[in-house]
Amino acid sequence: MKTHQKILFPENTKKLLEEELLKARIEIASLKKTVSDHEKHLLEAHKKIASLERIAVDKKKLKKKLNLLEHELKEGYKELMCIYNIFNIMEQESNLEQIIQDIVNVIPSSWQYPDITCSRIMLEDREFKTRNFRETPYKQISNISIYGRNKGTVEIYYLEEKPLCYEGPFLKSERNLIKGISQTLGKIIERKRAEEEIKNSHKKLQELLELLQVIREEERKDIAREIHDELGQLLTALKIDIKWLDKRVNEPELGEKINSMTELIDMTIQNVRRIASELRPVILDDFGLSAAILWHAKEIEKRTGIKFKITFIPEDITMDKNKSVIIYRIIQELLTNIVRHASAKKVEIKLKNKNNKLFISVKDNGTGIEENNIYTSKSFGLLGIKERVHYWGGVLHIKGKHNIGTSVTIILPVDE
Repeated sequence: MKTHQKILFPENTKKLLEEELLKARIEIASLKKTVSDHEKHLLEAHKKIASLERIAVDKKKLKKKLNLLEHELKEGYKELMCIYNIFNIMEQESNLEQIIQDIVNVIPSSWQYPDITCSRIMLEDREFKTRNFRETPYKQISNISIYGRNKGTVEIYYLEEKPLCYEGPFLKSERNLIKGISQTLGKIIERKRAEEEIKNSHKKLQELLELLQVIREEERKDIAREIHDELGQLLTALKIDIKWLDKRVNEPELGEKINSMTELIDMTIQNVRRIASELRPVILDDFGLSAAILWHAKEIEKRTGIKFKITFIPEDITMDKNKSVIIYRIIQELLTNIVRHASAKKVEIKLKNKNNKLFISVKDNGTGIEENNIYTSKSFGLLGIKERVHYWGGVLHIKGKHNIGTSVTIILPVDE
């Protein structure tokens, strides 16, 4: 039987082998660690790649969302501009038909495809449309309600087919916009019609007031003539009779009484003439506006001591009878206010006829009217002047300064 014999190495060889084995083990451990580190780096690399892939996907989604948001913002801006333009149109001094046509013209620019958009507004029996209007299958319609009743429609048409959206080819926001336009249009029409009714009522009232004024002036003229002619003649006849009686009475006591009666009759005759002139100055009909104003100022100067400076450009201002009466009454009312309230010592009146306009200026050096007292319920005279000036298409300015005076300027259109 064979037996294995143990190989014996020299001591130094054994030591060398152990050292080599240790080195090999260290290198293997180092290689394992390197492999492990590479695996970790590889895993991290895979994770980074996956993360970058997710970021790339997220960026695409984000870009898509940003593009969508940008589109919505642009559409929202156009819609806001549409509403803004409509409100600007509402503020214009135009008739209702022009306002509606202007609104029709601004609508298409607010839709998604303005180049192929046309619009139409049907209101009762009227039609308002853009120049490129043509009916197509691609449309949006919203009813116009006026005082709770459907009276028309706002209609939007695309002239060619487009991709489907919320409502056919139209956006959800465009449905809200056309609804808002139709509601706003209904309110505009209600307001404009109410304004027209008020304006017509006011115009009729002004015409009625002017007619009443003309009738009143004619009645004043008739009454003034009757007072001046009839009553004046009777008083003159009575004065003649009293003088005849005075010549035949020798008693001193009766003579004094007759003289007193004669003075009373003279005073009454003067009052009759004054009342008749105030009702309707004959000088206005016979000699015109300038002469009538001069006469009236002199009468006030005699009674009150107020000094007048009066200027006419040209010297003899002539115009139609009705307007002459109106201007005379305006100046008469202004002077009456000065006498009653201003405590003025001087008054300046200026009338200037230029370029088919009459410029009237009345200034005093009195107490000065306060701004909050110009058109109060107690200022019937000034309110009446304001209505007359407005009826004739004129302009009225009243300014007052405390203890300096009041200035009234009137500009009236006049015919050649």
